[in-house]
Amino acid sequence: MIIGAATDAGFYLIRDTCISEGIQVPIFCPQYKFYWILLGYMFGFLPFMPCDVDVFTMPWLTRNYEKLVLDGVAVETDFTVRLLDMVMYWVIWLINTRGDMIFNHMQRRGKFVNYWVINEHDEIDQIFEKTSIRAVLTDRP
Repeated sequence: MIIGAATDAGFYLIRDTCISEGIQVPIFCPQYKFYWILLGYMFGFLPFMPCDVDVFTMPWLTRNYEKLVLDGVAVETDFTVRLLDMVMYWVIWLINTRGDMIFNHMQRRGKFVNYWVINEHDEIDQIFEKTSIRAVLTDRP
């Protein structure tokens, strides 16, 4: 079992409950914490940042996600939403081109690392050829 939460409070509540009950399960990196780790890496602070999770995942820019974002930006009328979608697109692109360095660092720290969510076989093959990851998350096992 892997445990994760989308919020600070949820993450720490789950983690602390498991620890207090003596349950040993891997703690999944919540998305908000992933972005802090990414910023730490980009500015050179990652080696000095604590990382209290066991499983570290990063998004992969799949064809489906790319089409979804670009189509959404084209029809979205709210400028802020369009801007955030494009920023997220470029952040994921950066991760996919430079992510292996972050993964290597996290693996040296003893973290299990992978990409999410990849459903197409050719994209899964591409990831294993281009990166040093050991697993992918998919909706279609």
